[in-house]
Amino acid sequence: MIKNYLKIAYRNLVRYKIYSFINISGLAIGIAFCILTFLFVRNEWTYDAFHENADRIYRVYAESSEAGADGTFSRSAEMPVALGPALAEAFPDISAYVRLSQQRMHRVSERVTRVTYKGVSFDEKILLADPAFFDVFSFSLKIGDAQTALRKKNSVVISQEIARKYFGDDNPLGKQLAIRSFWSSKLVEDFTVTGIVEDFLQNSSIRFHVLLPFDNYHFFFHLDDKDRWSWWENEHTYVLISETSSVSDLEERLTAFIQTKPPPFWTQQPIKLRLQPLTDLHLNRTHVHASFYHGIEPPSDPVYFYVLSGISLLVLLIACINFVNLSLGRVATRVKEVGIRKVVGANRLHLIKQFCGEAILLSFIAVGFGLALVEFFLPFFNSLTSKTLMLTHYLDVWTFVAVVVLALFVGLVTGSYPALVLSSFHPVEVFKQRVGMRGRGIFSRGLVVIQFALAILFIVCTLVMVQQLNYVKSRDLGFKDDFLLVVYADELPEMGSYHHTLKARFREHPKVTDVTMVRYPLIEERGWRGEPVQVSEDQNLDAYTYFVDPDFVSTLDMEVLEGEDFSRRDIRGGILVNEAFVRAAGWEKPLGKTVRFDERNARLMRKSGGVGTVIGVVKNFHFQSLHHRVKPEILALDPMIPGKLVESDLFLLRIRPENLQSTLQDLEAIWYAHSPHYTFRYTFFDEDLARFYRDETRWSQIIRYAAWFTIFIACLGAFGLTALAVSRRTKEVGIRKALGASVSSIVSLFIREFVLLVAVATVIACPVAYYAMDRWLQDFAYQIELGIGTFVLGGVLTLGVVLLTVGSQAVRAARANPVDALRDE
Repeated sequence: MIKNYLKIAYRNLVRYKIYSFINISGLAIGIAFCILTFLFVRNEWTYDAFHENADRIYRVYAESSEAGADGTFSRSAEMPVALGPALAEAFPDISAYVRLSQQRMHRVSERVTRVTYKGVSFDEKILLADPAFFDVFSFSLKIGDAQTALRKKNSVVISQEIARKYFGDDNPLGKQLAIRSFWSSKLVEDFTVTGIVEDFLQNSSIRFHVLLPFDNYHFFFHLDDKDRWSWWENEHTYVLISETSSVSDLEERLTAFIQTKPPPFWTQQPIKLRLQPLTDLHLNRTHVHASFYHGIEPPSDPVYFYVLSGISLLVLLIACINFVNLSLGRVATRVKEVGIRKVVGANRLHLIKQFCGEAILLSFIAVGFGLALVEFFLPFFNSLTSKTLMLTHYLDVWTFVAVVVLALFVGLVTGSYPALVLSSFHPVEVFKQRVGMRGRGIFSRGLVVIQFALAILFIVCTLVMVQQLNYVKSRDLGFKDDFLLVVYADELPEMGSYHHTLKARFREHPKVTDVTMVRYPLIEERGWRGEPVQVSEDQNLDAYTYFVDPDFVSTLDMEVLEGEDFSRRDIRGGILVNEAFVRAAGWEKPLGKTVRFDERNARLMRKSGGVGTVIGVVKNFHFQSLHHRVKPEILALDPMIPGKLVESDLFLLRIRPENLQSTLQDLEAIWYAHSPHYTFRYTFFDEDLARFYRDETRWSQIIRYAAWFTIFIACLGAFGLTALAVSRRTKEVGIRKALGASVSSIVSLFIREFVLLVAVATVIACPVAYYAMDRWLQDFAYQIELGIGTFVLGGVLTLGVVLLTVGSQAVRAARANPVDALRDE
């Protein structure tokens, strides 16, 4: 019997090639979407689970004891240097601790340092870790002993990539690398290679290329023992707790312990120490702030792969609808088979098994093609999701089970209803040709409407996302960001004249029109509210303060609405404020008003007694993402050396667009002629701004491709249904043509129903799309208006594509010779 079922299934597959192609290709695309999503979600959910003690490893973080104005508790994973050893000594249930440190200055960028071997030098990122690193984390060494690799101060463990870069095919064990200090280019020490770490797994949060013992923190960061409790910005502390420890109890004891220690310099309120599981780091469920992820990849938002899973299932649903509709449309070709089988003794269960089995067989064939599509699209999918997924990395029992379950599920879903319909026919009615599909036509049309509605939903979402992203990228930011080069200077010596000389040399270049310097980075997604400033005896504001040089406003071409900028006069303690600051302060006449800074910034403004005098008001400017409304902001002229910056994190150069690559090479030559021991690093300001919308851009692309595939699958279904309709109405078309019907009137017979279905689908999809996009736009403080035109355009585009698909079939049928149609009958 099974052999007979397989033979019949094969014959139907070969005989009806068009419908087999439509079903298999649609299911293959939907299954490929689901497999790609499975790889992505599995990769995300299993981050760091490969560590042997993953369930016992925690990262220590601090949580404020009181909620802020928004009702949330601020959290930070940046711990003092002294915390790890102190916790291990005070708490027996902490089996081991590891501190990870990889400094960056003022959150500008990751710190790199020069690493040299036999005259060959590269700039590398350095990660410092305690000797227990390989005891706590399950990283394997390809060469070397994990127990002793970090025991000596001048040891270094490197990745296989670094080993190949410096040593080629030679064994690097025992060889020495000369590594420069972050603090001074004159401090260089030799480190002996004691281990080569295996290549990292795809789902490892902690990654490094050069790993050094933590005892070198003084060499790299120039920190004395007296700074061990006050230094709070560079270290993440991990602890391995015993199997019998209670996390909640340990957190209470940690909080009591930390209250006996010196508070960090920025603490304004008591804190609690909390423990974050290692396996939760990647998903960042507790929203722990870490201005720099010390050897750790930035966390992911679980919402994104919920969305991706939903998109994949919807694409698969559309393919399943095709299968069901085409199966129902081809009922007439199978009813006699059903009647004969029932006459010879087959019951309904036998028929259900047969037709569900055919669907499952087709589903497994689609899985094979789907896996081929996965391999083909995986590089592109990786570029969209910023991953390096490979199907071969997940060829295990869980992947096999997932694929089999998916194929069975799809087969049962697509085959169940057609099987129930076909098996319900009575053999007497079949042979008397009284079989009808009353009511089932409405069901089929309903499925088609769902298909078109989903296609319209994806198209509208794509249109809205593209419009919003174009809007934020083209919005007036209050300054000009085109051809504005950002050169990172956070490694240069802290001497005003040093920076000023380099600035003058940059300005001498004929392709550089303006140069300015800034103490702190301009572009970063700030997680804090700014620094408090006093604008009157009874009013304080939270404001962002940027310390700039006199050419800042002119270089960025900012608009001064009132007063004057720094270039016109030298006022000690003079500041510029933006419009948002003036509104928040409630000033009608802001010029001459004074602002008193908090302790941190008052140290920089000590020449003016920690007080700034407003000399001008600038138009609101957006150095941050347009997800947030512009905040009160201050531009302050660093007064410690009049007219110069004592220290600068950034140079901003306005350059001419001609021969851009040549200009960059010239600027690099100027840098190394002046600062040969420091790395020339740069970005373009507009590219930095674009990174704020990287996730939105990525997901708009994913939804755009989902819309294309959705339309493609839906049109395949429409093509198949039209082909079935043409074959059923061949005689009717022939008679109409013989009676003088025009081609257009016959075409309208086939397309008018699809026009109605698309119209109904548009009505259904628009409210859903409006709700989804309205929620998505809430993440932007500045957003487009959701006009009716976008929704109408989504329906029109869908209708146009469907009509092209259906119309081609209808036109061919309308142009056929009616004599052939009637003779055939």
